[in-house]
Amino acid sequence: MAANWSCVPEQVSCIVQSEGTRTSIPQKGEVQTSITVPQDSCVVNYLEHVLLTIRITFPHRGHLRIRLTSPGGTISDIVPGRATDMEPDLEWTFMTLHHWGESAVGTWQLSIQNTQPELGSTGVLETWYLRLLGTETDPSKSGTGICKTQSLDPGEINSYCFHCYVISNNLDLNKKDNVIYE
Repeated sequence: MAANWSCVPEQVSCIVQSEGTRTSIPQKGEVQTSITVPQDSCVVNYLEHVLLTIRITFPHRGHLRIRLTSPGGTISDIVPGRATDMEPDLEWTFMTLHHWGESAVGTWQLSIQNTQPELGSTGVLETWYLRLLGTETDPSKSGTGICKTQSLDPGEINSYCFHCYVISNNLDLNKKDNVIYE
């Protein structure tokens, strides 16, 4: 087991919610809406994970294509459309890593398209919000030095282990030999 590893800055997050009321999803074309993250309201300068929570009323959720575009222009296909999913409505949180390393600040664009317009369905985007997770400072230039695990008591592992993988079916994280640190 490695006794030392490079630390990364502490993870920070911010949540931004769409303003306004419900937005109609047309039979043809697409609906676009946006959220702007002001510079002074979010300290996530280097994104890791973006979580999109969305609530949509629609007859067949599989007939929707949902895309998220970051302020930097990166497009994440959140839901490409699934023609055989005939369940109604959608209330879900999706996660994307496509925006890794980008800044959270700026305008995020959400696009929703009905992929089966010939069926005549319409719906409503009820609400959506983003939870943006990452770091305030550049992880590749972290000045936090080297973290040492040798001085940790087994009970402290959970407090310091941010990216750990259990390598034993015995899920006892109090035993250092059961965990790989990255």
